Amino acid sequence: MVDLTVRSSNKLTPEQVVKLEKLLMEHEDIFSRDAQDLGCTLLVQHSNTADSPPMKQPHRRVPLAKREKM
Repeated sequence: MVDLTVRSSNKLTPEQVVKLEKLLMEHEDIFSRDAQDLGCTLLVQHSNTADSPPMKQPHRRVPLAKREKM
């Protein structure tokens, strides 16, 4: 956590550094400390498509009502 704060603090005001430190400490459980600390999920399943070409879908515009939320 300290490393994240140090790397960001050169562009922040002292008040912003304090807020950043507080934010990082509040959510420290979601950050990995090293490569051994990484978790895994069972929420995603990968499908082996073998030799099938990738699926392509056309780009779609975001509806105006949803653009405000983005």
